Amino acid sequence: MLAFEMRRSPLTEEQTGLFDALMASNLPGFRALVQSTLKFQSEILGFAPALRGAPQRREQAYADEDLMHAEVFTDGTALYPIVVERTTRRTFQWFRARPHGEEIVERESPYAWLTLYYIGPEFGSTGLRYLEAEVNRAFGVSLKPNYYRSRRFRELATEGTAHKLKPTENELQIARLLANRTMRELALAIKSTGGLLEKDLHRQLRDKDEDVAAAIRDRLLSADLIRSDLVVICKRTQTQVARVASREILEKSDALGVKCACGRPFTDESVEEFAYITENGRALLDASRWLTLLVVDELRRIGAPEGKIIIEHQMGGDELDCLAEVGGELVFFELKDKEFNIGNAYSFGAKIGIAKPVYPVILSTVGVGGDAKEHFQRAGLSGDSGDRQSDDYEADFRVIGASSQRAPVRYIEGLDQMRVEVEKLATEIYTQEAIRVLKRALQVASVDPFELVGAVAARVQEGAAMGLATTEERPFAPEAN
Repeated sequence: MLAFEMRRSPLTEEQTGLFDALMASNLPGFRALVQSTLKFQSEILGFAPALRGAPQRREQAYADEDLMHAEVFTDGTALYPIVVERTTRRTFQWFRARPHGEEIVERESPYAWLTLYYIGPEFGSTGLRYLEAEVNRAFGVSLKPNYYRSRRFRELATEGTAHKLKPTENELQIARLLANRTMRELALAIKSTGGLLEKDLHRQLRDKDEDVAAAIRDRLLSADLIRSDLVVICKRTQTQVARVASREILEKSDALGVKCACGRPFTDESVEEFAYITENGRALLDASRWLTLLVVDELRRIGAPEGKIIIEHQMGGDELDCLAEVGGELVFFELKDKEFNIGNAYSFGAKIGIAKPVYPVILSTVGVGGDAKEHFQRAGLSGDSGDRQSDDYEADFRVIGASSQRAPVRYIEGLDQMRVEVEKLATEIYTQEAIRVLKRALQVASVDPFELVGAVAARVQEGAAMGLATTEERPFAPEAN
């Protein structure tokens, strides 16, 4: 998976002049791409010291910043672009976290922004931490994590009723347990029936294996998804007449004279172990909350910012299972612990129209039916339909018109494909961001033509002053065709 991260800090006019100090510092293990490229070009042209890079071309996406300095470091594994941009806007929007969303605050723009990017194979790399510390030291700043923001995500977060979820490690471990289909089916059978005799648990399994049922029971018990009581079954009527937590309670009942309706003491009746669902188990199985937990965990793994994942978003009579902001793009997940059928397809199409995501995703633990896929193809939602929606996104201080448009509906069929497909999604999003940043930084990786022409003119004048022959006067100059 391709990872993409940003660190940012405001700069004063005086601090922008410290870029040369960073370039002159010793950064073991890192090589400067732009500086090395300019030096190589200058050597080919026969100029020393190295000529400067070409001035930046202002682009629509960066209409509010002028590029002052840029470099792209590499450690052989990842790329670390660093840019200093002078701001041209008087104010910028600052997003302040609040308990029920974000507050947008207008602030006076600094003289310039310093941004360090990471483009590589992992989040939280040691190379990024090291270079971040060196940049902080060189400029006397404290870089902070920064994220692109989706306007549409912010609009949805303020509409309807939404929930944010921060699963604990214990919850995730239990959710991973329920990702096992056999284990989940047995837990669902216990929940739907109100409880089962443990001697009958194996009947709920496809292979009817008693040993497998016993092993699953033990794991469900240890995870507090189910608990076990004792039930008293009348030998005469074969009905359950009592349920207690332990055999000691039955013995006390006998001592107190409590009997079955048929007149026998409880201890003389049939006593069986009885499995029933816990409140914790019910909460995870209801609406397939365990699946939502796993998706949220995967989104956090691919760099979705804290608080930028909302679940069970109610808008009128529609519920959006999971919305996330990834790389400034709105991603919408529809989750199903069953086959996604044609009826679900009609509903999902309507939800796409409401949410307007850039990336609509269907995750089904079973699969997506052929009729549903055909429906999306006819509706122009499958494949490159040419009818896509763009999502403008923001980086706190600027609004960037995203080049990405609404992508085709993506299918994740089976939990074994979830991580692979989510990482593919992240790579697609971050690749666009990485290309945009590198195009910006590498503008200065070619020699400034004005400086080059000036250097050539100066060389000609210097040669004339020393009485050197011009090209036409040299005896071996090639003849013109």
